[in-house]
Amino acid sequence: RLAASARSARSWRKSPVTFTLGTMKRKVGVVSLIAIILTGCGQDWEGFVYPNKSDLTNHVGIGHYKTLEECRAAAIAALQQISSVERGDYECGLNCKESKDLYGIKVCEETLD
Repeated sequence: RLAASARSARSWRKSPVTFTLGTMKRKVGVVSLIAIILTGCGQDWEGFVYPNKSDLTNHVGIGHYKTLEECRAAAIAALQQISSVERGDYECGLNCKESKDLYGIKVCEETLD
């Protein structure tokens, strides 16, 4: 009886259904990983507003956002609030970090307007 029980347990592990479930789990895992990457998990967009686009030394940080679109909308709203839509500019930086070598200047992986 014990031998029959062990044999049936081994055949269950080799069952095509088990293999299919394992394959499905892997596929779901891969699809989930791709979805996380495409939705921007781990992205931090930081907004900067320049009231006068001719003077980029004068800028205001407006916060951190999950998406580029949120950052752009907040930057435009900030420019509207200070009546600088025409003469000002903005920038959204991806995953910005303060640089110790550059006296605290923020360095971003990518910047877009």
